Amino acid sequence: MVVKLYHNIVTCTSRAVIYALEALNIPYESRYINLQKNQQFSEEFLKINIQHTIPTIEDEDGFILWDSHAINAYLVGKYGKDDQLYPKDLKARGIVDQRLHFDSDVLFGSLIRNIKYIIVNEMSTRLRDDLRKLTLESYDLLEKLLEGKLYAAGNHVTIADFSILTTLTNSHIFVPIDNEKYPLIVDYMKRAEANIPGFLETEKEARRKIIEILKALNFEFEFRVFQQISINFLKKKMPLKLYYYITSTPSRSVIHTLNALNAPYEAISLNLRDHEQLKEDFIKINPHHTVPTIQEEDGYILWESHAINGYLVKRYGKTDTLYRKDWKARGFVDQMLHYHNGVLFASLKSVFRKVVKEKRITKITDELKTQVEEAYGVLEKYLADGRKFAVGNGVTIADFSIVPTLHLLNFFVPIKGKWPLIADYVNRVKDENLPGFNKLEEEAKQKFTEILKSVNYEL
Repeated sequence: MVVKLYHNIVTCTSRAVIYALEALNIPYESRYINLQKNQQFSEEFLKINIQHTIPTIEDEDGFILWDSHAINAYLVGKYGKDDQLYPKDLKARGIVDQRLHFDSDVLFGSLIRNIKYIIVNEMSTRLRDDLRKLTLESYDLLEKLLEGKLYAAGNHVTIADFSILTTLTNSHIFVPIDNEKYPLIVDYMKRAEANIPGFLETEKEARRKIIEILKALNFEFEFRVFQQISINFLKKKMPLKLYYYITSTPSRSVIHTLNALNAPYEAISLNLRDHEQLKEDFIKINPHHTVPTIQEEDGYILWESHAINGYLVKRYGKTDTLYRKDWKARGFVDQMLHYHNGVLFASLKSVFRKVVKEKRITKITDELKTQVEEAYGVLEKYLADGRKFAVGNGVTIADFSIVPTLHLLNFFVPIKGKWPLIADYVNRVKDENLPGFNKLEEEAKQKFTEILKSVNYEL
């Protein structure tokens, strides 16, 4: 028996897994899913993946996993002869995890909004200006991240490159990558074409099929188509620095992880509403200018909450309860982290942008409500299998991300009543009496209420 891969070449996430399988010389059985015929919603496939997403793998022992980032980490862990694609060194792995979540949240996040607007919902034949701007902002950040590097996480290929490069191929069709403005991205893609086996041919074929789909929708193209370490805390001279903001759910997830690990840290609050994250001193630390960001005594810097939390458990955890070492158990945690980033937290960002940043609405729109409810619906299905927490019967770092996000989403789309399993889940986490968890969440909800009142949102 071999690994079964459910996929479609037009999805960048499917191609990312194909490159990992081929780099690792893993034999696999291709199971093509026709998205235009909605085969992902078939009863047979829903039994395999309730989130009805591709890629999905079914290993030879029946183990099932979806989300390309989680899949690729699992494949290297189980089948890799070495750790070059996904380093075991916790700092090097932290950077790869950070880049994976950068893809999931920023690059792929902007791409999926474009796909939904143009292909899924058929809202227009040309991309909306605000969506185009978000895509360009994602390019700006990647250009900065590539400074001084050959690849996304250093000077050799990792699984982060398989995700980022394939996302770029698809994004480039909607919003072309300007050669002069983004020379590092252009060189990065050329380097991949030369050094990743099969990359050039596969990406060309994917691009051709995507363009066919868009042509059928009369899309107006912007160009002519197509030219493990034990640490003794007492020996540390200085605690880790955490840059955060209390109403930021990613910030609180890191605080909850630090508190659960009993790790000492210096908390440095940045007021996002006063744009303190854009000050020169902080941009030198994090050119992405996001919170949370951590800085170790030795100068090691990491941002993106999911990557940070994985790093913290591996560095400071006395056990692996919060983030399992077993590759299958860890695969499920990674799956839920990427669900959080790409689905649940993405819905919160969409609402927050319209309500607080742009101050466009004082009441949630039907479109935004639907996005939040779709995110709830996936989680409700997950919880229907009897699990107590996001992954099984014990709290993990996935819960530290998901529950704070639910607390804020509840302001816009109430959970109680329509989503009983989610409501019970949130209460179970509350009843765990995790160190400082309930107090911090209540404080955050109080401050978030003040923010919503200041923009005249109808509570």
